[in-house]
Amino acid sequence: MEIILLSEDLWRIVDEGFEENDDLSSEEEGAGEQENKAKENMMKNVVALQILQQSISKTIYPRLYGLKKAKEAWSVLKKDFKTQRK
Repeated sequence: MEIILLSEDLWRIVDEGFEENDDLSSEEEGAGEQENKAKENMMKNVVALQILQQSISKTIYPRLYGLKKAKEAWSVLKKDFKTQRK
């Protein structure tokens, strides 16, 4: 899974997460650039979350239902399947 996300330039969003910047003022210097970066991170998060959700079975999906961040979903999967990794 990590390889797929790396190949799509999404691993950083899954591994580190991102902060949503709801309080950006358009009068701040560089606010437009910050807003563009925030939108880019949000889109990467959505794509990464979609990949994670599509990669699991229907029986596992309820564990991720309602999560809005790929990092959260990855943490749930990592925790639940950590003991199965050899």
